[in-house]
Amino acid sequence: NIPQIELFRSNLIQDIKTLTPFTQYCEPSIIPTVPKTYTVASFSKFPTKVVKMTVNSHLIETSINELSILSIHLSKKNKHRREQLRFIEGYINQNIHRKYIVVGCFNIKRLKELNSLITNCSLYKATNSPTYPANNPKLFSSLILYDNSIIISATNVIQQSISDHLPIYCDFELR
Repeated sequence: NIPQIELFRSNLIQDIKTLTPFTQYCEPSIIPTVPKTYTVASFSKFPTKVVKMTVNSHLIETSINELSILSIHLSKKNKHRREQLRFIEGYINQNIHRKYIVVGCFNIKRLKELNSLITNCSLYKATNSPTYPANNPKLFSSLILYDNSIIISATNVIQQSISDHLPIYCDFELR
């Protein structure tokens, strides 16, 4: 929700005053009156846009020259998450002239769920420690995927969070 977004903004290394853009989508949950909400936001001085993945879900793409950073928060529902992963795979393969980093909450149960995306888009998974749940992380729910035009020099899971996931910090450079 917005108070979380404001807290993230207040702790950024760079002083970026604008949130561009912010998107969220909801899915029914076990408790009908409390839907599951998925949120994605970007803090950037670079061009950023919302891209529709499925009928009711979006990702955020930030463009820096020939680099696209896709920020995601995928569904916990297997069927919807598979549809979202197929979209991301197709999106990357339709724009092969771009370099890609895919970052965010994948909500996967097993890494093999990413096999098709990683293989068909020639992506690599950055090494990081577990990120979920934040109070006792055991699962690798939040991840960074990148193509071979990117050199990852450091990743670090930040051990403080205002979410149910721990955030990941990543240093990278383009080849």
